[in-house]
Amino acid sequence: MQKSKVWAFALLTFIFQTLLYSNNILKDDFITYKAGILINDISKESKDKLDINIYTISSNEMLKPRSNLFEYLKSYENNMSKPYVAVIFIPRAKRVGLIASSPKLAKMYNSGEVKSAMIGVVASIDKNSLEDKYNIALVQGVSELADQIAKFKCIKMEKTIPNDTKDLISIFQYIVYAGSLVVLWIFLVQPFIIRRKRGES
Repeated sequence: MQKSKVWAFALLTFIFQTLLYSNNILKDDFITYKAGILINDISKESKDKLDINIYTISSNEMLKPRSNLFEYLKSYENNMSKPYVAVIFIPRAKRVGLIASSPKLAKMYNSGEVKSAMIGVVASIDKNSLEDKYNIALVQGVSELADQIAKFKCIKMEKTIPNDTKDLISIFQYIVYAGSLVVLWIFLVQPFIIRRKRGES
C-alpha cells in the first residue's frame, strides 16, 4: 500500500513537471527531461521578471532548402502569447533561428551572439554525445537570450547559466590583443627607440 502511494506520488510529480514546461517547449523531439526543466526555469523567470515569453522548438525534421522559419513558426502561433521570442533549433536541417514577435523586442538582444553560443556548443570537441550537445546548446541559447534581454532592461537574472563559449572567446581575444601589442613593441616601437637613442649619442 505504501509503495503504491510512493509510485502514485512520483507519477503525479513527473506529470506535473512535464506539463509545467510543455507550454514553453512547443516541440520536443530530443530535449531531455533535465534540459527541459532548465529551459522551463529560465523561461518562467523571463516571463516573471522581463514580461517576455521565450518559446523553444526542437525538431528532427528535414526542412526543404531555404525554408522560411517565419512560415514554419506560424503553425505554432495558436499556442504562443505575445510578446515572445521563439528559439528554433533543427539540427538535421542545420537551422538555428530566433524570431521575435516585434522589431522592438528583436532590438533587445543580439541574434548572432545567441546563435553563436548554440553553434559553439555543437561544434566543440569533447566527450559529450551529439544529443547531449543539442540539449546543452538549447539551454545555452535560451539562457544567453534571457541574459541579453535582462541586460537591456537592467534586470538581474538568477536562473540563467554562464556562457562558457563566449567567455573563452573573450579570453582568446584578449590574448590576441596582448600578443599584437607585444609584436608591435618588438618590431616597431623598440627599434625606433633604439635608433633614436643611437642618433642622440
